[in-house]
Amino acid sequence: MISMNRFLRCVVIVLIAAVTVWFGLSYGPAPGVRADIYTDLASAYRSAPGLASGAHAERAGTTLLNGNRIYYRVSTSARPMHEVLDEYQEMFTPKQFQLFPHDRLPDMAAVIKVAPQLPFLEFLMNQKRIVREETGQWGMVSFLDMGEEANRDWHAVFKRKLEKFARSGRLGDLGVAKTVMAVPSAAGGLTTVISYWTDPDFNMRDLSDLGTGDHPGRDVADFPRIQPTRRLLTFEQADEKFPFMMVMYETTLSPDMALGAYDAESSRLGWHTRRQNDPQRGGEVLFLNRGAAEAQILVRTESGKTLVLVDHRILN
Repeated sequence: MISMNRFLRCVVIVLIAAVTVWFGLSYGPAPGVRADIYTDLASAYRSAPGLASGAHAERAGTTLLNGNRIYYRVSTSARPMHEVLDEYQEMFTPKQFQLFPHDRLPDMAAVIKVAPQLPFLEFLMNQKRIVREETGQWGMVSFLDMGEEANRDWHAVFKRKLEKFARSGRLGDLGVAKTVMAVPSAAGGLTTVISYWTDPDFNMRDLSDLGTGDHPGRDVADFPRIQPTRRLLTFEQADEKFPFMMVMYETTLSPDMALGAYDAESSRLGWHTRRQNDPQRGGEVLFLNRGAAEAQILVRTESGKTLVLVDHRILN
C-alpha cells in the first residue's frame, strides 16, 4: 500500500518531469518569459509559408531545442482558446488509471475498507499528470505520456522507467512529453494551435542549468552577441523553407544596459534598429532588420536575473 507522503513525492516528481521538458517553461520560471516565447512562436508560425489564414489549415515539421529534436504540428482553429485547451486536456487525460493492478490483491473489497482513500488517490494522481496554464493571451496543456502500461501499473512502471531515465537523461526512457500551446490571434477570430512531442532521444541533460558556461545549442549566425552573456536555450526551426531561431541568454547587465548594448553593436554591424515601448510585453523592444533578415530583442528581469530573448527570422 502506498503512503500519502510517498504518493505526494511521486506526484511532485511527475510534475517536475512534465513541466521541465516543456521548452516554454524551461526558458525561465516566470510566466512573463513564457508568454513572450509563446506569442513569438505563434507569430512566427502564422507567417510560415504553407499555413493558410483560414481555420483548420495545418503544417508540420521539426524543431531543435538545444540540439534535441521536437516534432510539431501547427494549425489554426475558429474555436476560442479555452475550448481548444479543454479538448486537449480531455484527450490527454487517461480514462483508466491504477497506481498498481488491483488483481495483485486477493480481496480488493477488503483493501478498500482498510484504505478507502485509494480510489481518490488514483483519481487525484491521474488529474495531476496534466499541467495547464492559461491567461487571456496564451495557454498550454502538457502531459508526460509513459504509455498504457504505466496507466495499468503506474507505481512499478514509473519506478522502473525513472531509474533508467536517471542514468541516461534520455527522455524516451521515461516517456514522451506532449504539449499543446494555444494563442489567440491579435486580430481576433482565430486561435493558433501548436502541438509538440519530444523525440525519444531528447536528452534532458542538455537543458540542465549547471550555472556556468553556455548550454548546448548555438547562436544566430552573423548576429551580434553582447557580453557578458550566457546562452541558456536555443529554439531552432529545422525546416529550410521556414528559418527562424529564438535564443535566450542570461546577463549580469541591467535590462536598459543590455538593450543599449545590443542597439549599439547591431548598428555597428549594419543592422537598422528601432526601439519601441511595448506595454503588453512589459517594456522596450528592439526591432532590427537587414536585407531579408529581421529580429526582435526583448530584455526583462525575472527572479533577479536579466534575461535576453532574441527572435530572428528570414523573410521569404
